[in-house]
Amino acid sequence: MWASERGALSSAAFILTKNRPEMLGRTVDAITGHHPDLPIVVIDNSCRTAAAANRRILKDAETSGRICHVRRSDVRALGAEIRSISGRPHLDALCGGAPRDISGSRNLSLILSCAMDLSTAFCVDDDMVTCRKEMGRPCFFDTVTSSHAKRSNAVIGGRMAGIIDDSYAGRLWSLCETGSRAVLYDACMESLRTEWKQAGHPLWRDSRAARARPKRASHASGGLMAMKVPRRSLLPFPPGYNEDWNWCLLQSAMRGTAVLTDGRPSYHSPPGLRDLGAADIAWESLGDAMFYALRRASKERRRFALSQLRDFVVGNDSIGIVKGHLTRTANLLDSAAESNGEAGALRARKKRVERAARMLAAQDFGAFARSWFGVQEARMNSLGYILETPEAKHVIRAFLDDSAA
Repeated sequence: MWASERGALSSAAFILTKNRPEMLGRTVDAITGHHPDLPIVVIDNSCRTAAAANRRILKDAETSGRICHVRRSDVRALGAEIRSISGRPHLDALCGGAPRDISGSRNLSLILSCAMDLSTAFCVDDDMVTCRKEMGRPCFFDTVTSSHAKRSNAVIGGRMAGIIDDSYAGRLWSLCETGSRAVLYDACMESLRTEWKQAGHPLWRDSRAARARPKRASHASGGLMAMKVPRRSLLPFPPGYNEDWNWCLLQSAMRGTAVLTDGRPSYHSPPGLRDLGAADIAWESLGDAMFYALRRASKERRRFALSQLRDFVVGNDSIGIVKGHLTRTANLLDSAAESNGEAGALRARKKRVERAARMLAAQDFGAFARSWFGVQEARMNSLGYILETPEAKHVIRAFLDDSAA
C-alpha cells in the first residue's frame, strides 16, 4: 500500500519502455545498484510477449525499494474507471496518440507522480545509462538530490553524452558533416546490457568531465529529467515529436518554470536507430518547426496565456527553417554518395529526405499549430480534472498499489 501513504515518498523514477526487455533490465540494474531505496514505476508500452519478459525482470530486480509495472491494458482499465467517475475520457485525452508519439506515456508519469505527492519525479528512458560502478562518480540522481533539493518550479535535465539524441535528419547531417563513411549507421550498433559503451560509433560523444554548476537552458531531454514542478504549475506534455523540448518551453513561457541541465554526464545508448520513411521524417520535422516557434516565444521574456502563445506561434511560421535543414541534409547525402561504396543506399535516403521536404512545404503551419494547441488545451483541461478531483486521485492511488511488480 505504498502509493496510498501520503508523504511517505519524496521521489521516484518513472522508466518508459517499449519492446526492449534487455534495455529495461540494464536501466533497472543501473538504478537499483546505486539507489536501492528509490521506488520505480515502469510505464510499459510493449507487446504482450515483451511485457511478460519485463515483468520477470522486475520481479527479479534486487532492490529494497518498490517497483510498479504499468502495462497498456492496465492504463485502459484505469481510463475506464476515470471515465465512469467523470463521464468523459480524460485519461484517453492525455495518454492517447500516434504510435511514435510518446507524450501520452510522459503524461501518465505526471499523473502518477502527482497522485504519489512526490517532490521530485525522475523521468528515464529505457536506453539511458545513468549510473554504473565503472563510472566511479556521483550520478544524476545524486546531484539532483543534493544540489537541487530546495528548488521548486524547476526542471533539471541530464547532461547527455553517448549517441546523439537528435532527429533522423539531424543524425544524417551530423554524420555527413564530420565526413564519416558510416552514414549507414543503423547497421553498426552494439549496445548491450553489459557492453553499453559504443565509443567506436561515429555518433558517439563521450563526456567524462563534470561541470561544477548546473547550466541554464531553454529545454531538456525527457530521456533523463527531474521534474520539481508544483501541481498548480504543471502542464501536460504536448502532442507530437519533440514533446519533451516543447514541454519545457511551454512550462517556461506559461508558468515561469526554470530549466537547467545538470553537470554530471549520463549516456544515451540505444540498441539501434530507425531508418525512417518520408512521412516519419516530415512528422519529426513538424515537431522541430513547433520547437523553433516556441523558442522564439521564450526569448520574449514574458508570461503567456495559452491563447496568446498560440497566436504568437501561428504568426511565426518555422516551416522554412526546417525545410532548409532537410534540403541541406539531402545535398550532404548526395555529396557523400559520390565517394562512398554504398551510393545506392545513400541516394535512397536522399530521395526520402527530399520527399519529406516537399511534404513539409505543402503543410499549412498555421492550421497545424492551431490543431496542436487545440489538443494541448484539451489535455490541460483533462489534467486539471484528474489532479483536482479527489475521487480520481483515490482511483489512481489504488491503481498504483495494484500494479506492484
